Amino acid sequence: MRTHLIDLLWKHRWLTFILMGLFFLLFGAMTVNIFVLLKANIDLFLDYGTMVITDGALLQLAELTAYGYLSMLFYVLFKACEHILVAQLAGERRASPRRFAGRRNERHTRRKGAAIVTTNRYVTRMKEDRS
Repeated sequence: MRTHLIDLLWKHRWLTFILMGLFFLLFGAMTVNIFVLLKANIDLFLDYGTMVITDGALLQLAELTAYGYLSMLFYVLFKACEHILVAQLAGERRASPRRFAGRRNERHTRRKGAAIVTTNRYVTRMKEDRS
């Protein structure tokens, strides 16, 4: 799913530009809304204490936290679109996934003392030299 979306954004600059603007507007609107509502919620807690928890102020605080994460998602999507557009305008080409496919499982072996050290990208093992 993720690579299909990225491929689509690399092929259609106009769609990337429109989505970048949409994500920017959503991020901006949600951020301003969060700050206004969060200030009101905190003022409510400071004025009335824990009594407002039964009125739903704690639930509203949890919702504001969720909106904060949603706003952060819009920002990340905006930055992804921006990265793609800047790379295209700078003349960079997208790296082909097939180009790096062989390197993932590539193993390097070197001799170290009496043991052979076999390294993979994620795993390093020591094997006894039986010769």
